[in-house]
Amino acid sequence: QELPTYDSVGNVTSTFANRYTANAFTLQSTNSQSSSFGARIQWARTRLKPEIADGFARSVNKIQYNNTTISFFHRFDNYNDRYFPTQGVQTNFEISSTLSNSGEAVINDTITIRDPEGLLQTSNITTMIVEASPIVALSSKLSILSKFRLRVSSMENDLLNLSEYDFIGGFIPGPVNSNEYWGVGINEYVLASYFHGSFGLQYEVKRNIFLQAMINYLDTEHPMSWIYPDVDVGLIGDNKRTFSFGGLVGIKSPVGPISFAFAKDQNRSDWKGSLILGFYF
Repeated sequence: QELPTYDSVGNVTSTFANRYTANAFTLQSTNSQSSSFGARIQWARTRLKPEIADGFARSVNKIQYNNTTISFFHRFDNYNDRYFPTQGVQTNFEISSTLSNSGEAVINDTITIRDPEGLLQTSNITTMIVEASPIVALSSKLSILSKFRLRVSSMENDLLNLSEYDFIGGFIPGPVNSNEYWGVGINEYVLASYFHGSFGLQYEVKRNIFLQAMINYLDTEHPMSWIYPDVDVGLIGDNKRTFSFGGLVGIKSPVGPISFAFAKDQNRSDWKGSLILGFYF
């Protein structure tokens, strides 16, 4: 899939072809209808090749990162519907540790730099993720929507450990390790530690037709620095925190969700839009 890079005001500067391959072995137990826990060991490789390059990226032929991680998780989900649920809660807790990693960069077809010092973190990387998405029904038609995601990592920012980051931005971003943030470009921010919260209302205008109004908040300093004082604070463009607001019109159809969403970030002059037709995963 394509992975763009952006400048501080949201303009695309380069576009990379992103190939992500992972093999994993997972052992899990479902101790009740809505809850499961388990462990996973995963071997992953991320490879980037420039398609449209600017500046130094023009001389880069390939960037590759390999890592082996072990993780433990617990998940809970009792939503009353897969698409446009009106009540219930989803939670996810995961802690992972990188057992080994390596990387390389190929410059101008001739220079291969393996495990480049200063560009690759080879020490152990530990990451904790806590998520909760409760939906509270106020009536048969009106619900409160909320979502909170906290990611705290010993990972440093602006390195080539590509599989260790989250790519933030867009309405429903597709690639692995990506998360939504309405109002900016798809995967615009590359972050090791952050907090994302959203809050809104959902109203069912008539059967299977929904309206949503949402506020999103993104922070790279708090509360991560309270939990892990040595956290490397990343930037969202030129800021440590930002918020956006927007809305969605959606239909629950026989072929899956059909929706149009729109949003604006406080640091952007333009609005972003998204059209979804059919199933998504």
